[in-house]
Amino acid sequence: MKFKIAVSLIAREETLEAVIYYEDIRLGLGEDFLEDLDERYIAISENPYAYSYTDNKCILRDVSLNRFPYVVIYKIQPENIVIISVHNTHKKITE
Repeated sequence: MKFKIAVSLIAREETLEAVIYYEDIRLGLGEDFLEDLDERYIAISENPYAYSYTDNKCILRDVSLNRFPYVVIYKIQPENIVIISVHNTHKKITE
């Protein structure tokens, strides 16, 4: 069963930020990022249980992108997958 993907507003903002950042580095690199991300979305949709949990409550899962230092954090719901975050693993978390 292929799950539908729903992308949260935060994940959309993180994705846009990454695309802008990579396009500033080199024209077309942002598009490469989106292609890598799309491949992961397809993989998650086809087999969401294949990836490991990131939390003690066993709700959130994550999967790394192939070419870029990002992970997709998601949760499985009965009929869809909710993308919580497209997280840059090199970015420091500040409070």
